[in-house]
Amino acid sequence: MPSAKLMRMARLAASDAVEPKLRHKIAVELAQAYFDADDVQALDEYLQSLMENI
Repeated sequence: MPSAKLMRMARLAASDAVEPKLRHKIAVELAQAYFDADDVQALDEYLQSLMENI
């Protein structure tokens, strides 16, 4: 998946303007995209950012 799309997905997943169910769906899809791309560092950073926002 192109990095520009991943960046847009990350912004949407973090936005309060997006309804919670959709944010959750986007967050799961984003984590899966990082995993599928074997980008462990980006996946780790993303999961850390999620934990900071809980």
